[in-house]
Amino acid sequence: ACSCSAVKFQWTSDPDAMCARRGAGEYRDDYALLAFPMSHHATLQAHCHAHGLQYGCTVFLPRDVAKVAPFIDFQKSASFEASDRAFIEAHFEIDKPLIVSTGMMDSHSEAFAWLKSQQQSGRLSMLGCSSAYPCPIDGLNLASIRRCGLDGFSDHSHDVRVGAWAVAAGAEILETHFRLDDCDPANKDYAVAFTPAEFKQYIQNVRDCEAAMGDGQKRVMDAEQPMLRYRVTA
Repeated sequence: ACSCSAVKFQWTSDPDAMCARRGAGEYRDDYALLAFPMSHHATLQAHCHAHGLQYGCTVFLPRDVAKVAPFIDFQKSASFEASDRAFIEAHFEIDKPLIVSTGMMDSHSEAFAWLKSQQQSGRLSMLGCSSAYPCPIDGLNLASIRRCGLDGFSDHSHDVRVGAWAVAAGAEILETHFRLDDCDPANKDYAVAFTPAEFKQYIQNVRDCEAAMGDGQKRVMDAEQPMLRYRVTA
């Protein structure tokens, strides 16, 4: 109903292992929410496809990459795992597109350079990202999309304008967070995620920006035609 083109869930087979891997024991209860039954993936995939949407998933444990592979149209790595080369390479064994967020990563780092080499070889797409929840306007660094040759932006701003700004900065892939109106305010994602009404406006802003950007070719536009007869030539 909001006119998005894909839905991505997060999933883990073992929240305790996820906590240990990230050193984030204080998030144990939140990670447990991601450990829904494996059978749900088939249901989610079927529902997405019935509505013309792609279904993707982010996992956090290397062993979970292959588990979700039969159900997804694309893979996504969160920024927290993006510097783990072995983890990223595990995704290459699955014949599905891979998108990687690059929050907390310096463009001069070895990890970033390696991801760029994989991007340039066509093995993955890279998203600009600031891992702040929510992210303030002055923390977005949208100019890095074009400057660093990134493919898109993972948006944690909870600002309906930012997706359009990212498109103007060169983004071709956008990811943001979504919640229902009755989401518990205690949920860690609450402050970042858009309600349906907000998300619909977010996407409309993106589409308006795409229309305004045009194709970049300088020519006489259709809207200018009535004024052509007044043009002075020499």
